[in-house]
Amino acid sequence: YNLAAIKSATGLSLTRIARIAGVSQHALSKTPPSPRAQDGLRLLVRVVCVAREMVGPDRAVRWLNEPLTILSGMSPAKMMEAGRTAEL
Repeated sequence: YNLAAIKSATGLSLTRIARIAGVSQHALSKTPPSPRAQDGLRLLVRVVCVAREMVGPDRAVRWLNEPLTILSGMSPAKMMEAGRTAEL
């Protein structure tokens, strides 16, 4: 996955993307990113794509960071950072 494209599409910082992907910034910055980083990026891309379909492209990034009642007040991004992706 193209890190620059993900940053551009989501507006998320490298630090935040690394936390969501479950890897260090260094692992994410390597060219190409490590397999583990690619797995984390794949999940982020999948969640953003589903969000774009559910709430529209203009709201998808906001939704990613929005605390949701159905997620016990956590945002989808925080759930991914906590490794609770199965609950999404």
